[in-house]
Amino acid sequence: MSMENKILVIGTGPDWPTQKDQFQRDGSIAIGIDILPAFQPDIVRDIRRGLPFNEGEFDYIQLYHVAEHIQSNEDYDFLWNEMFRVLKSGGIVDVEVPYARDDIAFEAAGHVRFFVENSFLNFYDNPFWQEMGMPRVEKVSLETAESGRSGVNPARVV
Repeated sequence: MSMENKILVIGTGPDWPTQKDQFQRDGSIAIGIDILPAFQPDIVRDIRRGLPFNEGEFDYIQLYHVAEHIQSNEDYDFLWNEMFRVLKSGGIVDVEVPYARDDIAFEAAGHVRFFVENSFLNFYDNPFWQEMGMPRVEKVSLETAESGRSGVNPARVV
């Protein structure tokens, strides 16, 4: 990330203090949100209640290993709407999820949602997406477990 980027990390995890220090050393402002106080996020919050930020506040949103834990479709859709709301035009949403064809997707406790190559197709290849009031997504690139990393990384929203 370059100077003056504002970053939101949703689901900080236990490495948040170290990760935040790295973002700051790189010249970015980073805010972490997590439901677990033990992870020392800047904000302790259940993201199903919404993101407590203004519209267009962030250049980059990181959502690593969170989406697979969101059970209801309503909560999942709400989170995406909230992320798009607080993301600046031209910003990046960087998502990493377990690949459904990898055993870890099913073995880990709490995984209730599973992802494959076309899981994020609606974000960039749905002709009704913008008619539904959703932002245009420029690209989604997928790296699978076979390439050494599972997840979608990144989707640029314009």
